Amino acid sequence: MKMLAAVFRMLAGFTLVIMFAASSVTQANAHSDLESSDPTAGQTLEQMPAKVTLTFAENIMVVVGSENANQVVVSDTSSNRLDSGMVEVIRNQVIATIEQANAQGTITVSYRVVSADGHPVEGSFQFAVGSASVIAPVPAEKVTEPEPIGDWTPTYLIVVGFASLIALVFIYRRRS
Repeated sequence: MKMLAAVFRMLAGFTLVIMFAASSVTQANAHSDLESSDPTAGQTLEQMPAKVTLTFAENIMVVVGSENANQVVVSDTSSNRLDSGMVEVIRNQVIATIEQANAQGTITVSYRVVSADGHPVEGSFQFAVGSASVIAPVPAEKVTEPEPIGDWTPTYLIVVGFASLIALVFIYRRRS
């Protein structure tokens, strides 16, 4: 009888640990958003900057073997590409080097990067170079993905754990 009581306590403790662990599980749905840029959206500069820096809310994933996973395209009003085509990723920053330093007018920065959770994040914004260009600040576009229905694993574990605990109490009382 003492062995049955010890087994019961061990299983009850295990069930409580499973139920506690399942109740503390949270699902990460957030993707990295563009926090800031240099130059900023809507800014008017006197001359073209040497680089464009995008700062995101979380680190950007560097995908080995896929150099084009993270892209930044800087173009003028005629859709001429002004950047080098390569980006540098430093934690949560993506830096594009500008090769056409004499560009004027409205400049568009489009980006597509892979956030730390593996999801692509896309967007674009504009800034101006020269006194003749005036643009309204436009917030960066964000990729919207459907919200997941939910992960039933924590709920399932709680229900199974609770049912196991009730079954163990019933078996223990019946044998006593």
